[in-house]
Amino acid sequence: MKVFVFVVGLMLTACSTSSATTSTTVAPTSTTATRATTTTEPAPASASTTTAVSIATDLLSRLAPPLDPTPAQAEGPYYPPIKPTDTDNDLYELTGASGAPAGTELTIEGLLVDTAAIPVAGAIIELWQTDAEGLYLHPDFDGEPLDQNFQYFGTSVTDEDGLWRFRTVEPLNYENRPKHLHIKVLDGEIALLTTQIYFSGDPLLDSDRVIGDVDLELLTATTEPRGSGLYATHVLVIDG
Repeated sequence: MKVFVFVVGLMLTACSTSSATTSTTVAPTSTTATRATTTTEPAPASASTTTAVSIATDLLSRLAPPLDPTPAQAEGPYYPPIKPTDTDNDLYELTGASGAPAGTELTIEGLLVDTAAIPVAGAIIELWQTDAEGLYLHPDFDGEPLDQNFQYFGTSVTDEDGLWRFRTVEPLNYENRPKHLHIKVLDGEIALLTTQIYFSGDPLLDSDRVIGDVDLELLTATTEPRGSGLYATHVLVIDG
């Protein structure tokens, strides 16, 4: 069984100053999303700071509340009515696959916070998208050559610092639409936000027909090369 977890960050010590510590992400005992009660002041970075702590520190340091909520966007017609058997946050490594999926590997990590920049723990982040050929795991694509090594849909549960993470492939532009990831944030079975994430450098981002008057900055993740693939970070903000 594959395991794709990330190290949680930003735990307060009993001292008056903050220090970073690490643990392993586990599923919460309750499906109810909660605002973390710890301070939003990021812990200082150090040589022993883990990648996840660095991500949280960096992203939190950019936030100046009150924050604008992430704009909602349409779910679209291709939400999978039947989920794949494998629904973890590593869409790149499919259980039982014969190899790696086609396309460029993409890792995206981020935070889920409220408008006061308080991390939201225990929320479920759903992601669904096209494969590298622009196909979805959906009945409308039955008969199409779907990538048997790609997962198409996954979930990530936010840790106590609101951190979430996915490993996937870069989606394809299709029908003159910018490449994008579909995102749904849930508290148990209650949807808190449905939106999409776009990517910096995509020339189709300027199309008013596609995105309208939505603030692109709030929906766009900046990508950078990372090894043989791409890496991005993104903050999701729910109203509250």
